[in-house]
Amino acid sequence: MQPRDSYSNEFNGIFVERVINVMDTRDNGKSISNEGLERLSSDKQLFQDRLRDSQEKLRGVFQNIADGILVVDVYSEVIVDVNPTFCDMLGFSKPDIERMHVQDFLRPHSSELGSHSLIQFFCDNPTLKSVQVIRHDSSFLFVDITSSLIVINDREFVILNICDASVRINGIEDKNNEYIKYHTLFENSHDALLIRSAPFWYVTEANKAALNLFEVDSVEGFNSFLPWDISPLYQSNGQLSKEQGQLELAKAVIQGSNYFEWQYLLPSKKLIFADVLLTKMELSGNIFLLENVRDSTALHAALRVDAELKVIAESEEKFRKIAEMAQDAILLMGPDRCITFLNPAGERMFGYAHEEVLGKEMHPLLAPEANEAFKIGFVNFQKTGTGPVLDRLLELTAHRKNGEIFPVELMVSSLKINNSWHALGIFRDITKRREIEEKIRHMALHDELTQLPNRRLLQERLGQAIISSMRKGYYGALLYIDLDGFKKINDTFGHYAGDCLLIELAQRLTSTLREIDTVARVGGDEFIVLLNELSDDLDKSTKQVSVLAEKICYQLSIGYQLSVPQQIEFHCSSSIGVVLFYKDSSSPEELLGWSDKAMYQAKKSGGNGVSFFSPPKPSDG
Repeated sequence: MQPRDSYSNEFNGIFVERVINVMDTRDNGKSISNEGLERLSSDKQLFQDRLRDSQEKLRGVFQNIADGILVVDVYSEVIVDVNPTFCDMLGFSKPDIERMHVQDFLRPHSSELGSHSLIQFFCDNPTLKSVQVIRHDSSFLFVDITSSLIVINDREFVILNICDASVRINGIEDKNNEYIKYHTLFENSHDALLIRSAPFWYVTEANKAALNLFEVDSVEGFNSFLPWDISPLYQSNGQLSKEQGQLELAKAVIQGSNYFEWQYLLPSKKLIFADVLLTKMELSGNIFLLENVRDSTALHAALRVDAELKVIAESEEKFRKIAEMAQDAILLMGPDRCITFLNPAGERMFGYAHEEVLGKEMHPLLAPEANEAFKIGFVNFQKTGTGPVLDRLLELTAHRKNGEIFPVELMVSSLKINNSWHALGIFRDITKRREIEEKIRHMALHDELTQLPNRRLLQERLGQAIISSMRKGYYGALLYIDLDGFKKINDTFGHYAGDCLLIELAQRLTSTLREIDTVARVGGDEFIVLLNELSDDLDKSTKQVSVLAEKICYQLSIGYQLSVPQQIEFHCSSSIGVVLFYKDSSSPEELLGWSDKAMYQAKKSGGNGVSFFSPPKPSDG
């Protein structure tokens, strides 16, 4: 069986940002003609452009997609690639996961695999719902898994799309965790990575691959070494290595990044050819250069074209599979703000076929309310690839083809393809989540039995009514209603009969009031009616409230026909306490207390009546 690292190294080559390597023009000692070199140089540029475009798309989707992606070799069941999202889901590092098998974390189905092969299991179960996977801390996470089989270079791979099915709480990761994550990526990169510090550009950090490539035991072994210190006197273009190296460093500092080909002469006198990418970084006012070195000596120029064609085909196939399996809408927008790609989930979400949206501006079509804001920010994005909406989780309103409006979450990332900035948008329909949130809010503010506002919502509306009274000069009133003899129905017929009576009572109260008024249930058989904007005259307002209170007494005293389950008729009366408020500074708690006292006064008077409470007048002083 081929070693696990061999699979990983081979497959990971598909996803690196720079796949084009500069090849040795020698072929096992055989020389190549000038005409052959010219042809290879021309083919190289053509396939460089095509591969960069393909690789940038794939890298952007693979790194930014909200779902976990896992690639497994069917024959060996070795995990050959995994994206950062899946690593975060399980809490393992990428190397840890690549040393595992799927059965190591697929808890409920590991026993079901039995003697079946991995390919048989996932072919029989292409969609698994609510599967438990085991995290690094031994806790379990519910996920949905969608599988797909692809064939690359006569080898079969299973691509697993893992979607977090639990309730997600979005937040900002701790900076220390970010540091650990990126430091791990730095140390485990297959490419040689070095960090050079201004102003002399000496090496201050290097990963294991760099130590191995340059034949040193530690970072200190680099000492004051610069590129031309371990290079032949001249580079392949005829330039002195020192002059050329200084020029390449200067380009990286001025342009922000610089890619070039380089020859090294190692301490062992071994000559190697490499691709070098210098990237400028700034941290706390200090400037650094990240140097990415890839050894290209082992590759042969005569085989370059065929190899690049295969890589292009593989990356395009993976990009297509990942996009097709994603449950979120994935949209790519070009420098002209027009759509260049929409995946199947996006077609289902927005109702448009892929061909219908190609070449059309995204925001006027799918998110017109945000069009102007995005248009302003996009001008700077076209120049720099940066903007206020990038790498932030946004909530906005989207439009379907049929005109339906629905809420979405949007994450936007930037991609540079062929020296132009493109925007990668990942949309998630949050309609169901909004419905759940609204349901939870309703439950928090309403009585579960009668669906009337509860005490909390009543106090909010009472506070607003007091402010409105002070502003507009109208009287308002509170009616505290308590049923007389309600306990009798519970004791005689049971609590279910009492609940049925309360539901019908709530309906009678609601039908008696205006739309601007509120009726709330604040206790077992206690209800409060809030009346708004009665009149600016005390006598008129008092008369209005008296008439309504008597009407409520009458409505509630009419017999209740209840099926519990036998048909019964029950009669009860009510005691009502009333307090009026007008342009005063009384608090909601004071008004509720006064109306409660008035209600008890009505009960002491024999019940089935109305009692008014006059709050104390504020002193003139």
